[in-house]
Amino acid sequence: MKKLLLLLLLSQTMFGQNYVFDKLIEYSEIGRASVVFMFNSKDSTYFFYAKNFGTDLVGSVIDDGKKMNHFFQMENYKNEIDFFYLHSTVGSQKILPESYAKNHYEVQQTTTDSITTFKITRFKNDKKRAAVARSSVTAVKSESKFFPTIMKYLFNHFPCCQNVILPTNYLPTYAEIDFHPGGKSIAKLKQFTDIDTRLLIDKQKIKYLKN
Repeated sequence: MKKLLLLLLLSQTMFGQNYVFDKLIEYSEIGRASVVFMFNSKDSTYFFYAKNFGTDLVGSVIDDGKKMNHFFQMENYKNEIDFFYLHSTVGSQKILPESYAKNHYEVQQTTTDSITTFKITRFKNDKKRAAVARSSVTAVKSESKFFPTIMKYLFNHFPCCQNVILPTNYLPTYAEIDFHPGGKSIAKLKQFTDIDTRLLIDKQKIKYLKN
């Protein structure tokens, strides 16, 4: 996607917190949005996440190490992406709703040739009498360790992902997420590429909002 690829042209004049990214992974959500991740393969304590719904392009640096999120409004101007800092929040872990607390989750992993499929089933409780929702993820082996992070954000508002344990060394290529009873979301891998991008945030200008 042209707008998101222009992230690679980013140049910042601010000085402060320095975030460096060397991997870009983009997914297309059918009928919904494009999703982009930027990672530092040598530092897993932070990453960049952006979601484009067709009109507004909003992204954030999610710093798990410092438990902070930095939000930006992004606009395309003369073939470059301008970043407009909005605010920051402290604390990145969402509280699991009580309605999900007793749910039981089961992950079945099967491999055919070089393709691995993860079947994720959510049950109402550990008795597993009836499935509440079923999701399927196709993935390939990868030296990068981004799999759990990517799946957390592809699941998006699906809070049970906090209780699903997945291996790290896979790259999801196709995900069909069941948001029972609200329907399904399908995401396909669009690109996975090396980049050399850095984002600087002026610590003196950080505005904190409650998360």
